[in-house]
Formats: sequence, structure tokens, C-alpha cells
Amino acid sequence: HLQVPRDLYAPPGVNGITVGNDVVIDLDGHTLYGGANSGCGIIEDVTADRVCVKNGTLRNWLGAGQAAIQVEGTQTTVENVSIYHAYNGIRAGYGARVRNCFISEAEGLGVQATHESFVESCRILTVQGNGIVVGGNSQVKSCDVAGSVSVGTGIITGDHGLVLDCAVYNTTTGIVVGAYSVVERSAVSLHIKGPGILCGERSVIRGNRVTEGGSEWDEETFYADGIIIQGGGALVVDNYVADHNRYGVDSGPNRVALFRNIATSNALGNY
Repeated sequence: HLQVPRDLYAPPGVNGITVGNDVVIDLDGHTLYGGANSGCGIIEDVTADRVCVKNGTLRNWLGAGQAAIQVEGTQTTVENVSIYHAYNGIRAGYGARVRNCFISEAEGLGVQATHESFVESCRILTVQGNGIVVGGNSQVKSCDVAGSVSVGTGIITGDHGLVLDCAVYNTTTGIVVGAYSVVERSAVSLHIKGPGILCGERSVIRGNRVTEGGSEWDEETFYADGIIIQGGGALVVDNYVADHNRYGVDSGPNRVALFRNIATSNALGNY
């Protein structure tokens, strides 16, 4: 267990703290600053499992392709951490837990983890790539994602994913989930070039609000649908889908169940 006693400044061109298995880094309210051309703020030694990083801030970790926190072993925990001005925010591996984190001004992605991971109560602002990316059997709950430069996808999960009580706005595409997934009680708006929600077969899309997709000024370049279902057997129920310059709900040739949805003001058709 390492409790950081003060703010720390890394020299130019190096990583901050290197960790091994079963290490807890408690920043204790302090900030870890990167120097010019710095790599990772906290990075594993080879592959480290069961690492925990908590309670502090990382700033200016801009090494190309690196992340402010890059611990890609199993069962990484990152909680109560803020990250400002990084190339990527957090990269973790299998079974990661990322809670109560804030990431702003990432040149790449916000949070990335592999299968069976859990991301909760995180806020991702002004990222230039994807906001939250997790593997199959993962959950994303109560998270906000906004990409001010309108590139990337807000939230991506693999098969058997869950996205619950999230908000995504000002991105290219809103929420993308694999087959057998659930997207529920979430809001997507101002997705400029791609669907608000894109799901695989036998998914459940329930109680979401998907609005304002595409651009009325440049419809050839910026076009968007509300909900797109790829594969049959999906349930789409109790959603509000409005104001897209393409379709509201589009399942193509796939057989899906549509109940109690409200779709309105979608330029090429509501269904």
C-alpha cells in the first residue's frame, strides 16, 4: 500500500509510478503531473493483477498511444480519480472496476477495459476518441459522455453488455452494444454521424430517449438514425426517438418486437 504524501512531478519523457501485483496507490487527494512527452502516470510492471488506484488527480500525461493510468492485468480498480489532459484516460484489463472517475481533454479514448468489467458513475468530457469501451459481459451504469469535437462513439460494449442510466451527447455515434445486450433508461442526443443506439441481435432497448441526430445543414456528410437493430429477435419498447435526418427506428429485414415507442420528426421515416 502506497499513500502519496504530496503532489509529484515526473521528469520529461518518463512514466510516473510503476506498480506490480496487489498494489494499492492512494493518491490521498494529491496530483501526479507529467512532464513534456511523458508516458503513463501509473503503469504496470509487465502485467500486474489486482492493482487499485484511488483518491487523486493525474494531469498532462500525453505520451502518444499511452494512458494516464495503464494497468491491463486482471481485476484493476480505479476509483475517485480525475484525469486532465492525457492522451488516453484509463486502460484496464479483465474484470476491471472503474468508479466515480472524471476524465477531461483526452486526445484518444476515455476508459477502456476488457471482458466482465464494470464502469459506474464516471464523467467523460471533451475526448477526441471513444468515451467508454468495454468487452463482453460488462456493465456501464450512470455515466455521462460528451465529445466536444464530435468524433468517436460514446459507449461501446461487447455481447451481453448492459448500459443503464447513462447520457451521451455531442459524439459521432451514441451507444453501440453487441448481441444479447440491454440499453435502458439512457439518453442520447446530438450524435452527428451515426445511430443514437446500435444493437446486435436479441438485445433489449427499453425506456431510452434518442434525439437530434445528424445535421440539417449538411445532410450528405452528417446523417444519423435514432435506433438501428442489427439482427433479429430484439425487443424495442418505451423509447422516445425524434428529430433525426434519417430514420427513427430501423431494423432492416430483421424481425424485431416494437411496443409503445414514440417516434416523430425523423426525416426518412419513423419506422
